[in-house]
Amino acid sequence: MSAPLRDPCAEPAASTSSSDLAASSSSSKPVASGGLTLGLPRSKGGGGAKASSSSSTPTALELRKRHEDDSIRSTDNDAIGSRLSAIQAGYLEKEPFSQLLYAGPPASSSSSSHSPTLNPPPTLHRPPIINIGTYLRCTAIDRIVASFLASSGGKAQIVSLGAGSDSRFWRIAADPNLSPRLAHYLELDFSSVTARKLASIQRQPALSQPLGEPTLERCGLLSPRYALRGCDLRRLADEGEILTSLDPSRPTLILAECVLSYMPPQESVDVLAAVARRMEETTPVAAVCYEMCVAGEGADEGATMMGKFGQTMLRNLETRGLSLSGARQYRTTSSHVERLQAGLSLPAITQTPRRASSLSLARIYSSSLSPTLRNRINRIEGLDEVEELQMLLGCYAVSWGVRGGDETLPASLERALRSIE
Repeated sequence: MSAPLRDPCAEPAASTSSSDLAASSSSSKPVASGGLTLGLPRSKGGGGAKASSSSSTPTALELRKRHEDDSIRSTDNDAIGSRLSAIQAGYLEKEPFSQLLYAGPPASSSSSSHSPTLNPPPTLHRPPIINIGTYLRCTAIDRIVASFLASSGGKAQIVSLGAGSDSRFWRIAADPNLSPRLAHYLELDFSSVTARKLASIQRQPALSQPLGEPTLERCGLLSPRYALRGCDLRRLADEGEILTSLDPSRPTLILAECVLSYMPPQESVDVLAAVARRMEETTPVAAVCYEMCVAGEGADEGATMMGKFGQTMLRNLETRGLSLSGARQYRTTSSHVERLQAGLSLPAITQTPRRASSLSLARIYSSSLSPTLRNRINRIEGLDEVEELQMLLGCYAVSWGVRGGDETLPASLERALRSIE
């Protein structure tokens, strides 16, 4: 491929968005500086707040929106650092792609000071409870994705919202069991983020070779099997050309990891609906979301209050300029199901109970993991903070919903999340 592109889209203060579990502190205490979280919000996509049309001087509201978008971009290195930490500590299997994307140059540079080795610098090491949370998140999503590809009845396509530096496409392409089942993978994010990722892809043969001969676009690329496109997810319904690489007749999986928590409630529904409406009515469409549920584990499903741990998390994230209106609205696992129903236009859960489901990470840890596996991950670093781990895991959930198709697909996704050995 050609030499790395200089980012024509990046904003001076912007860098990245979030794509995997992110820890925000080297301390294991939730009240420590910066807070302790299992996933900072992934980027909503877009180029930041629009400038005022009537004046060259931005308003206070515009400045606040720009600052918030910049704060979301800045979470990407935290996020991929958490995945690399879990790999280094032995929770997740080694794979080279995340390190290559982490080590890639900024979009405005053709070189990087990082060596493209597998293990991250020691400063990226996370506390054990963060590493365990990262393991649970990655494992749960991996299993659902694999189950979807295996059960889709043919070659399927995946849409990753706010993909950041996520390496999932390359991991699928390298898997001899999953690769033949994937027809197309579309990643959407801020233009400055996609331009940076494009530079990393062009720099690293291991990233560029699976793409064949793609067509370069402004801040992204397009190939038959993979597309990387910059957009504003908040206005995805008005940017239909962004989704043109998708085949409306193919089974489609929407991935949203720490994206919807940040978006205003209706916008978080609209972004799911924009993709679902692109597909034919008879085409199976599934969505998998990993988001905050700040009411906490065991909260009444009609809870209107946040748990104390959830309140602490949100306050700590607010100090980073993150308002998290979606997390405030959708506080429980049942509300996450309701959002999926609205976005995918599913019937009420009482009518189709197997069409959507949500489990907190705490429930996955205590009920879905086999005792042998749970003991193994607890011993890796010698877990002592069991109570704190349970509180933290209770504030995050993995949810899925399916529209169309028969009962085989939802049953398969349910099994993937309920039994992990």
